[in-house]
Amino acid sequence: MTTMTTEAIKKQIRVDANPETAFDVFTSRIGDWWPLEHYSVFGREATVAFEGDRIVERSPSGEETVWGEVLDFEVAGRVRFTWHPGREAGDEPTEVEVTFASDGNGTLVTLVHGGWDRLSEERRAGRVDYDNGWPLVLERYAALSK
Repeated sequence: MTTMTTEAIKKQIRVDANPETAFDVFTSRIGDWWPLEHYSVFGREATVAFEGDRIVERSPSGEETVWGEVLDFEVAGRVRFTWHPGREAGDEPTEVEVTFASDGNGTLVTLVHGGWDRLSEERRAGRVDYDNGWPLVLERYAALSK
């Protein structure tokens, strides 16, 4: 029997900032650049932020949903977190790792979204949406990282 593996999504974008600034904008200012009008649980009026070891979205009325738990946080180097927006933490999370590497003129930001093999076949089908969605997310991030 052959086991099928689902390849991780890998996206890269170059930003005109040093790794420290690029990392800070990604983590400290996620609420300024994340496209909540496209990708959120509570809609465009919500907020999202890294809060301690979690990524939290809040509705205007104060409802809260956790998108993921931070697994690694290395300033100017990388951030790695589980990913389960709109679902409970133990409900088949995937994993996202974002690295920040100086390329001499700025920072190459690499996002790898993996762990698809842990998901049910139905949830694994959502990979296509993320493959198409991460470029918009990263473009919004890069526009604010200048």
